[in-house]
Amino acid sequence: DYALRVAEVLGLPFQVIGMSSAQASASLAGSEEYWGNTQPGCVWQSLVVAGLSGGQVGLSGGQGIANPLFALDEIEKSNRGAGDPLGALYQLLEDTTARVFADKSVPWLPVDASNVNWFATANDVSALHPAILSRFVLIEPDPLTTDQLREIAQRIYKQMLNEFGLTDELENSLHVDALDRLAECSVRD
Repeated sequence: DYALRVAEVLGLPFQVIGMSSAQASASLAGSEEYWGNTQPGCVWQSLVVAGLSGGQVGLSGGQGIANPLFALDEIEKSNRGAGDPLGALYQLLEDTTARVFADKSVPWLPVDASNVNWFATANDVSALHPAILSRFVLIEPDPLTTDQLREIAQRIYKQMLNEFGLTDELENSLHVDALDRLAECSVRD
């Protein structure tokens, strides 16, 4: 949610990449060019394809933006089976090597990915390799206060009213008793 708000405020294209289901780094850095079905990854697509076509390939908003924002959701849950889904990050998160980023499917056309913005979420960073962790600024939020939980519940309620077209049918604000009950639940609930 925070990364989405930052992208909206800055007017940047934004994409969430679910790392819990990632099997290899191909979604970020493309698949090897020797595969018959090779495809560029989302970084190359956002920097090159979206700019050439004037459209948005896989991203919301923006055209030809050099600094899109990617959110790697639940990075600590990435599958470390046959491939390393985080492998591409060693190059992409390091400013010097990101300047000459070569997608695996188009290695003959390196691009400057040093301006790409990265967010990552994790419930527990202890499982992350120190080399990956050192490339991020670690922000550990304090537990939410009751007032903050009430505000979140109210904001979600207003979003739901708008989404379902009920702004004229229901009250715009939740009753204090409802907010108090919702503040006792987790944000996800």
